[in-house]
Amino acid sequence: MDNGFVVDKSYKEPLLGIRDNVWNFNIEPKKDPFAPSTTGLLRLSPEGTSYFDSLSQEQQTNFFNTLLNDLSNAVPVPRPRLTSNEKTQLDLTVNEKQYLISIGIKETNDENDLSVVTVVNNINTMVKNKAQTPIGSGMATRYLDQVYGFNPSPNLWEKYKYRLLGVFLIIGLLIVLFLFAQRRDSNGNNIAILQLGLIIFDLVLDVAFVSSNARDVPVLYIPSVVFVTLPIGLNTILAFYIITQENTRPKFFQWFTAHGKVASVFTVLAGADIEALNILHSNLAGFPFFRAPFSDEAKSKIFWGACINIFIEDVPQVIIQILYRKFTVSYDNIIPLLTLISSAVNLTINIIGRLYQATNRLRHSNGSQGSNDDDTDDFGGLVAASSDASSNKKDLERLEEGENVSREIGNPESSQNYLGDVLKLDKNDEKLGLDAVLNKSYNASNGNLGNDQNKNKGMTFLKRMVSRKE
Repeated sequence: MDNGFVVDKSYKEPLLGIRDNVWNFNIEPKKDPFAPSTTGLLRLSPEGTSYFDSLSQEQQTNFFNTLLNDLSNAVPVPRPRLTSNEKTQLDLTVNEKQYLISIGIKETNDENDLSVVTVVNNINTMVKNKAQTPIGSGMATRYLDQVYGFNPSPNLWEKYKYRLLGVFLIIGLLIVLFLFAQRRDSNGNNIAILQLGLIIFDLVLDVAFVSSNARDVPVLYIPSVVFVTLPIGLNTILAFYIITQENTRPKFFQWFTAHGKVASVFTVLAGADIEALNILHSNLAGFPFFRAPFSDEAKSKIFWGACINIFIEDVPQVIIQILYRKFTVSYDNIIPLLTLISSAVNLTINIIGRLYQATNRLRHSNGSQGSNDDDTDDFGGLVAASSDASSNKKDLERLEEGENVSREIGNPESSQNYLGDVLKLDKNDEKLGLDAVLNKSYNASNGNLGNDQNKNKGMTFLKRMVSRKE
């Protein structure tokens, strides 16, 4: 330090300098750890947001290029390592109108270049102190908000790991309940447990997205609200109409009187997805309140309602989620991500399910044999039965209602009318024991159904009915 470089404050006299080699400083070289490419957010100040809105489309593109050039010179960092998607997103956490801007920082393998972590820290420090750094004098960087700084995108797992663990725990619980239902009664449509979980999960995410994230892209807010409320309204009206119409049938009204609370809960859930009503006749885990005797007409209405839902709910919501992903600056929130996954899964399942049911309707309407048993249809899959199977089903329904069944059998050797055979096998009115009925019903069914699953279901029904009679 030269003589006179420092002046005494009190006497204004120059002081002696410092000779060479009086102070020695040793700097230890430090290597930054390697870090992968990342993105982060900058925020324009209110003045910067107003200025950006005043620019034309071409000028806005030039603004992003100028911003990257300013950052490259200030840090410094090679310009090719900085990128931007040239999108803006309104920051809803502040009262004034301010835009968020995404900046990408590419990794480097050159030891002489600044690491990604160092670049992030340098930009953050310079923006927060832009009055004392080159950031404050840049053509575009001067419009950055020094309060916000530079926020790198978070690690989703680190930020939301407890919520994600909660989701995995719920999925595991549903699987356990499914296995329990299978163990209790494997003849029921126990997959309905997973369907119920998906319906509730999808509804919760749709509502959460509308309330928390839909405003991030203003043009998507109204469509998001419409395509959540409209299906709920239509499904609720249809569900109440179906239940009201079914209550005019004595058999259904008897079931509804015994299980009114369960029916009410699923009528409300049907507002989210009309197929929730199908769970009521799924025979889930063999519980009697999941054996609602819906008519074929009611099942048809549920089927067509589910088809309409694909076009007024599932498809629009997937489109909205894709557009949200496209137009947002940063996709670092767990709710939009889960909503996108849920909507895509729901759409896929519904399309495949409706195609399966429509194929069954077409195939059986042409006269091929099928079953319309409540235990075998796929959550309301409409299966047109053959004349013999239809007659047998009517016999089963009448028997359940306590009526006597005595239908003549054209050929005693033929087992097409296996229920009639079983009921009339004993000619001298001797009371048959449970084992005798089961054995004879199984033998009578050997030649007609050609399907062990249907034989077992017939045996299960007869066992239930004989036990009831005895």
